[in-house]
Amino acid sequence: MPPVQCSVSQATIGTIQRMALRIVGVPTEGREEAYEEARKHYLDAAAEIEPLNEFTRGWVETTVTAIRQLVADFDALGVGHA
Repeated sequence: MPPVQCSVSQATIGTIQRMALRIVGVPTEGREEAYEEARKHYLDAAAEIEPLNEFTRGWVETTVTAIRQLVADFDALGVGHA
């Protein structure tokens, strides 16, 4: 993988982990709103780089799906719960 692509991948993984850790602390009934805020955050960030297109929208959806899965994994492990 080229260095720039590797750097972007690592940054994305880091943001997925940080976002999931934030969302796991949100009560279950507020999580859909948190996922929508995350989606908007990623769409806004992507739009700053280039006009949104099918690829970037798909990337955002894949990223939010990864966040959802990581939150589910954290829930199963009891991560982020008092």
